[in-house]
Amino acid sequence: MLTKLLITVIVILLSLFVLKQRKPVEVVDKTADVTALSRKALLKFYATLCLGALIIGSLVFVGWHWYDNQQIMQVTISNPNTGDAQVFLARKGEIGASSMVTIQGQQIRISPLESVRIELAQANDESAN
Repeated sequence: MLTKLLITVIVILLSLFVLKQRKPVEVVDKTADVTALSRKALLKFYATLCLGALIIGSLVFVGWHWYDNQQIMQVTISNPNTGDAQVFLARKGEIGASSMVTIQGQQIRISPLESVRIELAQANDESAN
């Protein structure tokens, strides 16, 4: 904890030192300098472009995550005592570590002793259990 505090103080002191060492920037008349206006417009364009790319990337990621969670999986739960196996269909997003919800809305709790096998369901299996 003390080292984190010391590192923070050192970073603050170094940043203050660097800011004091900076040379003052000359004030230029912006109306006379056309490149200053074009730089500002170019910076605004790049900022808008980056923001647009960020929004589109976020939407693609959220859409892919939703699509991936909608995949129908075939879940086989085997009882170790009886050797009995039951097969269920569930969406990928509805399968948890200790429970799942089937396509029909039935909630299944999975015992730590039971073995679970999850695989992608075949197209003709959707009418099953």
